[in-house]
Amino acid sequence: MINLFLTGKIGVGKSTLLMNIIEKIDLSIGGYITEREFEGHTKIFTIRSLYNYIEKYPIAKINNKTLNKYIFEENFRYSITSTLDKSLKNRDLIVMDELGFMEENIEPFTSKVFEILDSNKFVLGVLKDHDCQFLNSIRARDDVFVLEVTKGNRDFIYHDIINILANHHIPFKKANSFNWNKERVNWYNGALEHPKNTYPKAFLNEIKKYTGSLTNKRVLDIGAGTGAFAIPLMKEGAYVTAVDSSLYMIQSLVHRTERLGLDNIDCILSPFHRVKTKNHYITISAFSGGSTKTREGIKKMMDLTYGYAFIISSFENQEDNFKRDILYEKLKRPNHNRRTHKGTLSETLNMLEQLGYNYDYKEIKYELSQYFYNYDEALAFFKDRFSICKKDELVTLSEFLDKFLLLEEDGYVFKNIKKSHIIAIESKF
Repeated sequence: MINLFLTGKIGVGKSTLLMNIIEKIDLSIGGYITEREFEGHTKIFTIRSLYNYIEKYPIAKINNKTLNKYIFEENFRYSITSTLDKSLKNRDLIVMDELGFMEENIEPFTSKVFEILDSNKFVLGVLKDHDCQFLNSIRARDDVFVLEVTKGNRDFIYHDIINILANHHIPFKKANSFNWNKERVNWYNGALEHPKNTYPKAFLNEIKKYTGSLTNKRVLDIGAGTGAFAIPLMKEGAYVTAVDSSLYMIQSLVHRTERLGLDNIDCILSPFHRVKTKNHYITISAFSGGSTKTREGIKKMMDLTYGYAFIISSFENQEDNFKRDILYEKLKRPNHNRRTHKGTLSETLNMLEQLGYNYDYKEIKYELSQYFYNYDEALAFFKDRFSICKKDELVTLSEFLDKFLLLEEDGYVFKNIKKSHIIAIESKF
């Protein structure tokens, strides 16, 4: 099995490159990444578990003035080794960012690293550019590929790595999948957190008609994103398992929970079809791509539910979302350039009937407008959302925004009223 490591000088971009690669892979992810922060002259290195993205452990403190160093050996011995062991048992791909010289003689951590390298699991990681027996023994293995990242190759080596992984049959997300980046995540969170928007409150009110109080209920949130449902569920006392295949989305979700002081959550970085988890009283699949649009996806969702499951999806016709019907008409774009939604309400209801489940469904209208600090941010949002870059299309977009973008006291708003349906399904358990 392939074990692929990046190496290179400090600050060259190894970890950023690794994160971008993880974002493309269609497997469940375990292991860990390393985070860095400063407290005065002291740099603190912390391991963040990718097994649940909640646990984090300091591994070293280095005073940049005195060069004094303290290694948290106990965290390597127990907590991080435990994270790797759970990942080996329950995840498809193991990330180790990064392996260095500090942990060279710390058992059982080093033994667990070699156990993972010997396993049939895919491994992606970063090796520190250092000469020591631990790192050299990893580099010398026949089943290890080590690629050096430099300032000269870091802009194109990404494609080389993707090709290597593809040649070793690593599955990737579909090419037409919507890819999240930090800017898109920030726009989405800005819309979610604005007090005038009624998503997801309108749906949670409907869910509680079936479940009653959410306090102490265990909820599986499929396609959790940045926490549209997870965070209000946690605020109402539910224990949430958040599943999402995007590392950027999981990062944002956890940062939001930490900022709000919420800790009743675990995260699984994985496409739903690769998830291993226990049963939950409530399962929510809200705008989760194709996760529950197949018979297999619905069956898996219901097998993990012992109370109620809820599927929330867009209408098949979403032409009025962000007034794109008007914008597309002005852009004179053919139908094949327009986004379409796969899987219809009737198909989902038919599958539920074939599987023998009792269900209700309802249409819900709600506001999910987009708010901007300035006009340039609004322009950037629509350019990104509708892939607008041609000069004549930019002129058309500016005319479109001049008509529909509203000026408010603290910025701009593009009003967006949506309609979606919610299907409430009773478990057979």
